[in-house]
Amino acid sequence: MDDITKDLIMYPKSFVMIRDRRIVAYGTVFDDKKCVVNWLGENRSVVIWDTFDMMMKINGHFGTRIHFDKRTQAIETKLITGLDDVTK
Repeated sequence: MDDITKDLIMYPKSFVMIRDRRIVAYGTVFDDKKCVVNWLGENRSVVIWDTFDMMMKINGHFGTRIHFDKRTQAIETKLITGLDDVTK
């Protein structure tokens, strides 16, 4: 495995969880597949899941949508392609 691939595997992936056009949680998926979710709202909490898929099995209801941070994707693209400006 080359250094770029190692960096991509280790880079955390940030996301937002949306329901009814509202952000209900922020989260991160790590290289070991652990998923941390920071719930927003009146009863705030932070939950650690063994995997993103486990989290979605419990919380992926009522039209839940996940949007991964484009900056994370841009950094990965830059590492893979060597492009300086990946935001265009």
